[in-house]
Amino acid sequence: MLFAVRPLALAVVLGAVAAAPTPDALAGLAAANGHAAAVRLHATGSRVVEGRTITTTLDVLGTQRLERRCVAGVCGGTWFDGSREWTYALNDVALPEEVDEATLTLRTLAAIASYAFAEPAFRSGGGTVTAAGPDRWRVRARDGIELTAVVDPATRALARIDTAEGRTLAVYGHPIRAGGATFALDRRGPFESGPLDAAAVVADPLGPPAGAAATFAGESALALGSDPVPIVTCSLGGRAV
Repeated sequence: MLFAVRPLALAVVLGAVAAAPTPDALAGLAAANGHAAAVRLHATGSRVVEGRTITTTLDVLGTQRLERRCVAGVCGGTWFDGSREWTYALNDVALPEEVDEATLTLRTLAAIASYAFAEPAFRSGGGTVTAAGPDRWRVRARDGIELTAVVDPATRALARIDTAEGRTLAVYGHPIRAGGATFALDRRGPFESGPLDAAAVVADPLGPPAGAAATFAGESALALGSDPVPIVTCSLGGRAV
């Protein structure tokens, strides 16, 4: 009996060695894309739409992103701090958007598009990542919704982002290297900038637009002016006005 057990025990040990885990696939993905989530990328693009030249700039640092669109020197855009989105116009005053399903989607989408989901800090901060098949990852940011990241097996760059139901939400093409980090110049989808022309790494810190900070206190009625304009009930940052 003793002789029979020893080969069995040896087989178990050999089986355990053969099944040893491979190197962390997420760490490999982050390294293959130059740890893009750790650098600030500044991208620009210009397109003519209906006879007007629209200039777009996109600044990204991890899940933070500042997008600006300008037509004939008049600019506006959005600021996303990784958790909430603000919209601003030519005065650069950022007004908070309501936290809704779009916000929950953007939390996860920004983590995927920046490759932040492949870094340990994403998981230690409450995000989750699980394998969903070859070159596919189910990703959920903390307090976000689940999306699927699909990676190009040839380039190891992000190819697209799908919803949990399998619908394509964003498509990424023309990946380039900027300061060693991967950045897609072709970014299509309802939450993305559209096509861009160039990108580079910059050293300046990333923050919201430079306009005055908007503050809200209470929900008292607003004083009405004498101008003959319609007054309607609306919501700013979740506050009724």
